[in-house]
Amino acid sequence: MILKNANTYLKQLRLLDVQIKQKEGELARLKSETENITPILSERVQTSASDKLSAKIAEIVDIEQDIKKRKTELIIKRHNIIEKIHTLKDPVLVEILYKRYIEYKNYKEIAEEMHYNINYVMRLKSKALDLL
Repeated sequence: MILKNANTYLKQLRLLDVQIKQKEGELARLKSETENITPILSERVQTSASDKLSAKIAEIVDIEQDIKKRKTELIIKRHNIIEKIHTLKDPVLVEILYKRYIEYKNYKEIAEEMHYNINYVMRLKSKALDLL
């Protein structure tokens, strides 16, 4: 795999994870809004509140389904990416890519955990991407 393509391929997990978290935030906001929609005694206003509530509930259901779909996609992609990383024969390279792309750690964290220089970790990551 070409370096840029490998990097893009491996980064798709992080993007999907961020999207899921944002959808979950939107879901929480919508659920909070539905708690504030209360029917009032007037029939005309009550119908309007009921319509608002129905629309919000439909939106909540759509977002919940989207989150579920994205989580399934994340699980499958994570499995595929881990399998791709495991094709490397060097355990150090496997560990670096795993920490970087599966655990979302930055170079400093990886270097500290592995007791390497940060620049060395960056070079090894580039080497690993070239080998994918």
